[in-house]
Amino acid sequence: IATDLMGLVNLKFLDFGANNLTGTIPTTMGNLTLVEQLFLDENFFVGAIPFELGGLESAKFIAFNATDLEGTMPSTICDLRDNLLQDLWVDCTEVECICCSNCMPTRV
Repeated sequence: IATDLMGLVNLKFLDFGANNLTGTIPTTMGNLTLVEQLFLDENFFVGAIPFELGGLESAKFIAFNATDLEGTMPSTICDLRDNLLQDLWVDCTEVECICCSNCMPTRV
């Protein structure tokens, strides 16, 4: 994902789902504080989910499922459940998540 896109701070909807994207999720994505829906699902992202994504304070829906992410869901993202975040999707066999609303399966 081009880091230049992270300068578009007025975005409300961002759908990168099912685009065969690779690499890590940019930490600067956490600067998109007005994003309400973020779809990163069905890609080939690797590594951990950045704790900086806890900056997505307007998020109502975030999808990380069907990726190659691993580790533990950062507490900064779980804390968003106390605000507006209603749905948080991840593959719980790869990412430990005590706050996710849906533990979606890996890619089929």
